[in-house]
Amino acid sequence: MQLTISRTELVRVIAAVSRVVESRNILEILSSLRLTAKDGLLTVTATDLTIIAEARAEADIKVDGDVCVDAKLFNDIAKKAGSNDVSLTLDDDKLIVKSGRSRFSLKTLEARDFPSFGDDNYGEEFTADLSSLLGAVAFASGTNDIREMLNGVLLRSLNGKLVAVATDGHRLARVSGEEAPAFEDIIIPSKAVTVIPKGEVTVGVSEEKLRVVGDDISIVTKLIGLVYPEYERVIPTQNDKVFTVDRDEMMRAADRVVTVSSEKSKSVRLSIAPGSIQFSARSEAGEAADEVAAEYSGEPIEYGLNSLYLRDMLHALPQGKARFALSEAMSPAVITGENDNWDGVLMPLRVA
Repeated sequence: MQLTISRTELVRVIAAVSRVVESRNILEILSSLRLTAKDGLLTVTATDLTIIAEARAEADIKVDGDVCVDAKLFNDIAKKAGSNDVSLTLDDDKLIVKSGRSRFSLKTLEARDFPSFGDDNYGEEFTADLSSLLGAVAFASGTNDIREMLNGVLLRSLNGKLVAVATDGHRLARVSGEEAPAFEDIIIPSKAVTVIPKGEVTVGVSEEKLRVVGDDISIVTKLIGLVYPEYERVIPTQNDKVFTVDRDEMMRAADRVVTVSSEKSKSVRLSIAPGSIQFSARSEAGEAADEVAAEYSGEPIEYGLNSLYLRDMLHALPQGKARFALSEAMSPAVITGENDNWDGVLMPLRVA
């Protein structure tokens, strides 16, 4: 291997895939990046055995090559390179990295030992802005939940359109997107969602994997092979108490009052009355209250929420009005915004 590449491009392709690499690995090869120089392109590949991510950049290649180097070390060297160009040369079992007057000699591993998934049948492919779709709901997915299916985002083809859903049992978010061919429901691991290329991509779905191909970044991820809960059952439809409030005003008011809260959940009480909502929180340290205008004409009701979950839910909405619909103090709240392709559900809290 012998090549020269722009430092900016090298940093870009490393950053695009390095999130896949786990910080601690028993197998040394899993802490490595695979560097493949061929046909005028440097391809950088990373894997954690669940996801394989590749990023490509143009390079001036004198000699083709294929080798693995430590991911963290190579990333640090690339970011600190002393000139606009970086040269990579394989010398026996060492990768020589030069930039300006700097020179590094790195230990390498055999590329043939780097894991691969092999070929698969991905059926009818389609294009979509998958990163934006999944990103609109991913905040609601579980984290290290014992119910493994919740540690990911459900992707469906429903009535000819993409639908993404995420829930951790305390909150739920759902969004619909572009048209897509029919495929079986799949659950995409949360980590894979974070490395899907941005913008329009080509998507292929097989029985066990998802393939996403962008202009110069592509990933293949294994799927969570379990059945997703029947989430529709937790979305209430008989909601007679409906109020509308400015999204940003609500976020700011909730954030101000929970300053006094010492709870992990940062619980907040909403006193909903015609024309206004009062936010309040209390702890041993003190009490706080705030108020915002609201469009509501029903009976007064007291309602408790996890303010952190509320903040995440409101962030997912566009600026403007947020609509809340519920039936009673301990019933789930259905939240929608000014676009009609996204909705969310928040479970209530008992607030003293």
